Amino acid sequence: MLSYSRVSVGLMVFIWGIVSPPSDARGVKTLRVGYGNSLQEEHTCTALPLDKDNEEYIVTFDPKADPSRVLHLSVQVCDDIPSHELLWSCGDGVPGCIGDIRPVYVWGLNSTTWRLPPDTAIPVGGASGGRFIVLQAHIHKQRHSDRMMSSHPHYAEVKLHVTTRRPRFEVGLMILGNTGFIPPQQPRFVSESACPWNSVQSAFVLGYRLHTHRLGRWIEGFAVSEEGWKLIGEGRPLSPENVHRSFTKQLLRNGDFLASRCYYENLQSKPVNFGSDFHDEMCNFHLLYVFPYGSAPSLRFRTCAQDAQVFHLKDAFFSVPEGKMHTGGKSDTQYGY
Repeated sequence: MLSYSRVSVGLMVFIWGIVSPPSDARGVKTLRVGYGNSLQEEHTCTALPLDKDNEEYIVTFDPKADPSRVLHLSVQVCDDIPSHELLWSCGDGVPGCIGDIRPVYVWGLNSTTWRLPPDTAIPVGGASGGRFIVLQAHIHKQRHSDRMMSSHPHYAEVKLHVTTRRPRFEVGLMILGNTGFIPPQQPRFVSESACPWNSVQSAFVLGYRLHTHRLGRWIEGFAVSEEGWKLIGEGRPLSPENVHRSFTKQLLRNGDFLASRCYYENLQSKPVNFGSDFHDEMCNFHLLYVFPYGSAPSLRFRTCAQDAQVFHLKDAFFSVPEGKMHTGGKSDTQYGY
């Protein structure tokens, strides 16, 4: 087993060194769903089978979608799918996946191509598990004016550039978020979440991605260790949901905590629940991190969800960074590898 020091040096070189597009891609898998002139909000899924005997490694995600029609796209590795067909409606209680689910990519608000650092990839198929890779598209209903004006194609797709060359490092994803609701008539409502890292394997923070629906105004993400609080990233969620470079070179160790804080403005006369529908809200701080290939599979995907009405950072930690009194400030800086 690699020691923390050797892992740290290796990860530091590959994450913070020269990051050029990978040159060893061997093929492209295309996941595509069409949506035509539908006047209804809908969830549509499509899938591709994975090779159960051989691993492949995703090195680039290349999306294409019309942000006026598509709320978000998500790519997931799944044990099974609920349909005998490879294209199906996955709303109204019909799932996108059956069994274990491992989200690997999210698109929103016209985000751009994401290339992983050299010698770093996301394994799919083979020993890494999963029989299918699924694209789920959340489609807005279309207004007549949009139908007349839109020059975008009537489909959404994500191209996965894959290689058969085993990488030295994998990329994992941890989603911090909330359950509960946002009360009515709130010009400033804050929801918070935190969970322990809880792994003997260390990992380096690679970057972050932000996601809310229409009421989100600002998101912050932190790493909490014996050294104190470090800001991983922050910004306005209602901008292209690209992967951004983390603000700090942070090694996550067993016993550290990850925390998030989301700010909302709800001037409606009714509460808004946290959920996946368009009229719901979300607080998603997507933490992306790198760890050695062959580490425990549980490192590949983690979630952390706390009840917005019950959980407060000040009750869980002795000291907490001061919250923002307003959510203005400079825009995010896009970071693509």
